[in-house]
Amino acid sequence: MTEQQKKIRIMVTAAFFVALDILTARYLGFELPSPIGPIKFDFQLIVAALCGYVLGPWQAGLTLVCSDLLGAALNSGSLGIFLGFTLSAAVRGVLFGLLLHEKKLSLPRLAGSISLVFLITDWGLNTLWLSIMLGTPYFPYLLARFFPKMVLLIADLGVSLCLGKLFALLQKRRIAG
Repeated sequence: MTEQQKKIRIMVTAAFFVALDILTARYLGFELPSPIGPIKFDFQLIVAALCGYVLGPWQAGLTLVCSDLLGAALNSGSLGIFLGFTLSAAVRGVLFGLLLHEKKLSLPRLAGSISLVFLITDWGLNTLWLSIMLGTPYFPYLLARFFPKMVLLIADLGVSLCLGKLFALLQKRRIAG
């Protein structure tokens, strides 16, 4: 495969992950009510994990930034873009790339990676961005979001364990090809 073919393959793969990320986050997600506000189930973290595994840290970070910006523009007419969430998307992609790309995958590695990235980005950073947007103190809001976010983490881990076979298949294809 030539260098140009590799670049085209990476761009097409990144475009696929942008579309999949927007689809899962903006159109296939659903919300359940909770005392501190709705809990959104979108399984976007699984797409980010796959993206990091396939593309590596820097391409995954850039891909998820593009996805966040494009998704926000599609849903809000560019009025609802908050760059903190874009930073969270970049961190998510880079972390998954560092933790999963070109690594021998196992269910403990996958579950550990998803848990770590979830705690850093979805619970930690995104709570910070929301507290800034809403004008609420960070630590009380962080504590209030703990239980709902742990419910979401358990759901993400359940899905990721089911998708462990997909990761294994991707790993076999990577080794073979």
